[in-house]
Amino acid sequence: MDEQSLSDQPTAGKVLVIDDGDAMRQSVIDVLELEGFETLPASSGEQGLEILSNDSPDVVLLDVMMPGMNGLQTLEAIRANPATAELPVILVTALDEPTDVVRGLELGANDYLTKPPQYEILVARVRTQIKIK
Repeated sequence: MDEQSLSDQPTAGKVLVIDDGDAMRQSVIDVLELEGFETLPASSGEQGLEILSNDSPDVVLLDVMMPGMNGLQTLEAIRANPATAELPVILVTALDEPTDVVRGLELGANDYLTKPPQYEILVARVRTQIKIK
């Protein structure tokens, strides 16, 4: 049996994780990588959009409350760009009022999770979005 390096094995998908909180972003990345996903970290909406201009993730996990360009503005920019308009986006935020959820979904989010996320649910929802895509 041939041994393959990890880089030769297929991943479960590629996930762009946009969150200004270093600890939250890293914990989400750690969980996703343990589940076989490739990850792309971004600490701001602007950085996330820059990564999207150069790479093609399967799903975006997007924090809403960020300084500068917030998550809803970032989502609007993703939806406005024909190259990324259909990209699955899951909002991950501490905002949990029904009006916040509705606003995110109306702007085109595919799903919505509150912080701190239950990691089993987060992974299941990422997998679901990749399957649907």
